[in-house]
Amino acid sequence: MRAESDLAAIRAARKALDEVIDDIRAVPGYEGFLASPAFDDVVRAARRCPLVYLAAGLGEGAFERGHGGLLSWSPAR
Repeated sequence: MRAESDLAAIRAARKALDEVIDDIRAVPGYEGFLASPAFDDVVRAARRCPLVYLAAGLGEGAFERGHGGLLSWSPAR
């Protein structure tokens, strides 16, 4: 039964963490705290400076920065 109590503790900790994150997001200016960036956010960031963006996934490929700072997806060759 220890596995069940460990799982319950993990779930309770995650619930508490989610509540704290919600509290932080309620503070003006922190609405996006720990949120995944939208593609437009990544494009905007890449225009200001070089940017390396790593993302895990099942597929193979890469985002490439092209002319004018635009990002495009290139599937694995």
